[in-house]
Amino acid sequence: MKLVWAAAILMIVLVVTGILLEQAMNREADRILQLIYRVEAAVLAGRFDEAEAFLTEVEQQWDRADRFWCMIVYHHDMDRVRDSLVRLRQHIRFHDSHLSLVEINTAVQLVDHIPKKEAFNLESVL
Repeated sequence: MKLVWAAAILMIVLVVTGILLEQAMNREADRILQLIYRVEAAVLAGRFDEAEAFLTEVEQQWDRADRFWCMIVYHHDMDRVRDSLVRLRQHIRFHDSHLSLVEINTAVQLVDHIPKKEAFNLESVL
């Protein structure tokens, strides 16, 4: 009987932990996405210096998220976001609004995809 209770408690702990991790990842992804949208607005307005400053904030926020997410997220996905931000910085430096916007949309898709892919649901468990 003790084994059943221990298994039940362990299962509850795992489910609650999964839900809390998913919520934390969603909040962090939303923060990063909001910053990326600020970069996009600056690029659309032709304010590349401002876009570069916002991109620095995105990179700092990503570095903080990377420390937490790297424990539960496939590293290739994390690297793809980092690569996209590096390319975006170069496009902004060269004031290339078209390529900047393409890379912004790529970064948005990558950041948005990670929490959805790692969501705690029956499909991901099986």
